Amino acid sequence: MIDDLLDDEVVFVDHFGNILRKADDIRSHKERTFDIESINMLDQKVTLFTDAAVSVSDTEITAKFGNKRQKDHLIYVRVWQKQSDEKIRIISATVTTK
Repeated sequence: MIDDLLDDEVVFVDHFGNILRKADDIRSHKERTFDIESINMLDQKVTLFTDAAVSVSDTEITAKFGNKRQKDHLIYVRVWQKQSDEKIRIISATVTTK
């Protein structure tokens, strides 16, 4: 499912400052180096543009990073683009600690 949501050229900056590509993000979920246990959506705003949208999600997440479990207050920013095949994919994403 993640493979379909992410553009092949997506650029993702995680809350540790790492720059990830599509294969990195998919691998982290498959290998469960980043395993989300729960997400509490506190607020979400979406701004629409021609053939694009920006979503800002204020969340509380409990997840495992490797063997370490932690709860964080994170803000996710995603840029979605309607592409030539009419599918909507994430082309850029950033997560920061609040």
